[in-house]
Amino acid sequence: MICGVKYHLIFILVTSLWGSNFILMKKATQSFGPMMVGAGRIAGGVLFLLTVVLLLRQQAGGWRLLVEPARLLKRWPMMVVVFLGFVFPFLIQPYLIHKHQDSAFFAMPIALVPLLTVLVSIPMLRVYPTWRQLAGVLGGLVCMGVLFGVGVERGVGWEDLLLVMSVPLGYAITNTTVKMKLSQVGAMPMGVVSMSVALMIVFPVSLAVDTAPTGPAADAAYSSSLLALAWLGLLGTGLSTWLFWKLIQVHGPLYASMVSYLVPVGALMWGWVDGEPMSLQQVGAFAGIIAMVVLVQWQPRGRSRVMPVVGVD
Repeated sequence: MICGVKYHLIFILVTSLWGSNFILMKKATQSFGPMMVGAGRIAGGVLFLLTVVLLLRQQAGGWRLLVEPARLLKRWPMMVVVFLGFVFPFLIQPYLIHKHQDSAFFAMPIALVPLLTVLVSIPMLRVYPTWRQLAGVLGGLVCMGVLFGVGVERGVGWEDLLLVMSVPLGYAITNTTVKMKLSQVGAMPMGVVSMSVALMIVFPVSLAVDTAPTGPAADAAYSSSLLALAWLGLLGTGLSTWLFWKLIQVHGPLYASMVSYLVPVGALMWGWVDGEPMSLQQVGAFAGIIAMVVLVQWQPRGRSRVMPVVGVD
């Protein structure tokens, strides 16, 4: 009983941390360039997870846990995880949030990951959806079209709308690749190695091409931006990722992946608190996406329920 309550609390904590990541990216880009925010986020996550590995070195093999995923870096599946699971989303999200100053809007497409996973599983896994699942995917895409209409009204260009759509698509491809080629590799060591390689790519690029905001406003916000970036990396990425893997181990991917459905809700609440525009059309489109996800994932009683491990933010 107590153990069950503990993991429900972990579920709430992970949801809260990931739901706040979008507003933290917005605050961090007040004094740091978007690419530097992405690099700082990855660095904080790597630092936290390497500390966990160090503390577990006597219990679970320690650094030896990292040998297998490091060896697999020579193969394309691990590089898919590196680029589509970490490099691309961790750069694109702060860029779009900083450009449009709207954290909640760019959080909502994350709820599409389960629907897009159904689509990419067709060519990659040769797994074909049922008519109900196909209807859910099409309905979710219609809701996404409504959300895109909200973005156009707010001046978000089509190139940026395609970028925000590419993030959940990248997560779907990453999750399917892991299922297809990397299911034998532990989630935590794979995450540590992937994030470490992603940091080696993102950090020098951010130093070379990124431009940090300047002026009195950026200087005044420096302390709060630094705190937001530290929280985003250490807790919002490192701690939350580790706790998410613990949920998968104890309760399985079905229970753990429900986190991603609630993450945009937290982002919406933080955006509302920060004074971001919130329309009924926007909330309705998000509610429609969640309804379509439930339709896709629902199984009649007596049948097995299968849910892909979902990537977030």
